[in-house]
Amino acid sequence: MEQQTISIAKANLTTMLNSRTSVLAAANPTLGSYDPMQSNEDQMDFQGSILSRFDLIFKVLDPRNPEMDHRLANHVVNLHKRAAASSTSRRHGGAGSGGGGGHATAAQTTAGPLPTVDRAFFTKYIAYARATCHPTISQECQAVLLDFFVQVRRESHKHTLEALKSSSAKAPVIQITARQLESMVRISESLAKMRLDPVATAADAHEAIRLFQVATVDAMQSGIVDNTLMNEFQSGQVIKIEEAVRRRVPVGTTVEYTRLISELLKMSFDSKLVDRALFVMLRRDELEFRKQRAQIHRLR
Repeated sequence: MEQQTISIAKANLTTMLNSRTSVLAAANPTLGSYDPMQSNEDQMDFQGSILSRFDLIFKVLDPRNPEMDHRLANHVVNLHKRAAASSTSRRHGGAGSGGGGGHATAAQTTAGPLPTVDRAFFTKYIAYARATCHPTISQECQAVLLDFFVQVRRESHKHTLEALKSSSAKAPVIQITARQLESMVRISESLAKMRLDPVATAADAHEAIRLFQVATVDAMQSGIVDNTLMNEFQSGQVIKIEEAVRRRVPVGTTVEYTRLISELLKMSFDSKLVDRALFVMLRRDELEFRKQRAQIHRLR
């Protein structure tokens, strides 16, 4: 997906077709709404191999905030008022209709007055940028991205060694690969293309890193996309937790969920890795929840 190509193998014919398009996807938690009392792994039914192919991953929550609720309500009400005014204007011959004025009103009610851009011009601008502008990264941009990548990898390796020496289940949270580096390169090039600049600068690299940190890194830390980003130490810990679960829960037996979690935590396992191991075993149909998640039953 990130290479914008698709491979087809049919009737002894193998070919590769271009699929030059951006993918914007959204999904709700598996339980319908986000539950802060449960781990992210239990609420996100996505494979890590799929999520890791997105350049930016945002976790969008709806916290209880009176100010934001007021602004959102104002925005929704103004959308209906604008639609009603437009309908009335069309019935009276178009008097008072104007797309720019409506957009300005919406901007003023949400975050203050913002300049508006004509839709036709904006469409032409995007088409022109896609057709004529193909940025490349500068030496400065390349240096910034490489320094960030090497630094994060070095810190990750350092934390892993410290965890192994201390026999602790704590492991580095951020574990990036070359795929994430390619994502930051694409974001840097996209930022340059937005202003029709043929070269991505160091400023573009810094902005790409900032976006990566506030989006994808936050998702990693919350446990949404760490399935394919677990290091060797974390993977080994998950395997040990699975073995401990099998010893404590024989096939065909049922145990209290809280009791099992308590026993695993007493063995100095990290709570996030415990959640990961149980989630993996549930997905493999080794375990199943019973009595509204109060109990865990061993199937095989």
